[in-house]
Amino acid sequence: MKVGIVLFLGMLGLILSGCGGATALPKHYSQSPSEQMKEYGEVKSFVTFNKVSVKEFITSGNDVNTLDNNGNTLLQVAALSGDVETVSYLLDNGAKNIVKKEGSVLSGFPATGYAMQGPSSEVLALLVKKGYIPNKEELKDGLSTHESVIKSAQDMIEKYPELKKSYTSTLATHRKMLAYIKQLLDDSTRDERTEASFKTAQTENTLESYQSFLTEFPESRFVDDARKQISAIEEQQKQEEQANKVILDKIMAYLQQKDVEGLLDYANKNPDVMAFAHKQPKIYLLFTGPKELQVGKLLQYKKRGISEAVLVSKVKSLKKPYRKFSLDEIETMMNLGITDGLLVAMMDVTTEVETEKIRSDEQLKLVQAQKELIEKIDSQKTAYVQPAVQASPVGAASNVLVDKVTDKAIDALIDHLF
Repeated sequence: MKVGIVLFLGMLGLILSGCGGATALPKHYSQSPSEQMKEYGEVKSFVTFNKVSVKEFITSGNDVNTLDNNGNTLLQVAALSGDVETVSYLLDNGAKNIVKKEGSVLSGFPATGYAMQGPSSEVLALLVKKGYIPNKEELKDGLSTHESVIKSAQDMIEKYPELKKSYTSTLATHRKMLAYIKQLLDDSTRDERTEASFKTAQTENTLESYQSFLTEFPESRFVDDARKQISAIEEQQKQEEQANKVILDKIMAYLQQKDVEGLLDYANKNPDVMAFAHKQPKIYLLFTGPKELQVGKLLQYKKRGISEAVLVSKVKSLKKPYRKFSLDEIETMMNLGITDGLLVAMMDVTTEVETEKIRSDEQLKLVQAQKELIEKIDSQKTAYVQPAVQASPVGAASNVLVDKVTDKAIDALIDHLF
């Protein structure tokens, strides 16, 4: 908003409120709205309209969002005057908050802006209820205007104490508007916080995050969305529980039959089983390791009488990793029947494979670095050009010398790196 317009409207609002606010529009006018439209093709000024004129204008078939020759709409003028009844009537008949017109100084200036410069917080509340909510910048402008108007009135009273009685009503009106604008500004800030909190809940997408949001913002505009998400998550969890029950029943059937091999085969063919198994330590540990020698299969081989020494030898020779077992997992493995020797073999081979992988990665990086360095030296060698002079034995010898020195440098580098 332009400062000049804001201050002008603010002072006009003070004048109107001092003159009676909602009754500031004249009761009579020499020409009716229809006569004005007929004679001029437009309305000279809506400021001259009273309540009767406004209704006559609308019932005569004119557009409620017509602009007068000053660029104002009926809603803007009524909002500035603080006429609650007329504003309500216009809103019921489709009046818009913003109406734009080419070349108009006030084109695009919202009716809420007029209302905030006017004397009636009830008018502004009507517009807000309709969904015409001022943005933060507009609210700050309104706040600044009413603070300035109140200060100007207080300065006048201080200078002319005899005006105190006549300004009392005006000050009360503007203080009420100021309080309402502050409330809207707080609501705007709170809405921003609410939206940010709901986005966080959406990102986490858990029951806890949405429930926490509802606890903090029980009356926000996102309440229905949050509850829908909670219902969706609960339904998903219910379906997962049912699917997990089917898997668990199948696993228990294999375990009751002591068919570990069948269980491992079932798990390896069904990814959902593995996902479920990770929630059950005693089950997922059975599937740990290379498919040929998973922990469950080691237990089966051990049960069939194959010695620990043979199994340890097979684990080491296969050279495939298991996992870095935690102490709790080690305890669980021992309870399952895995011996110390097998545990050590599994941990050792895992460490060896990981160490070898680290060494291999580092070697690849080193080779790449060597390659890049050699390419850089080679490009510098290629880029070396002798000045354009007559060929001479000395020049030729010099070029040969450069080549030899470069080749020796590369050889020395490769010898050093390898």
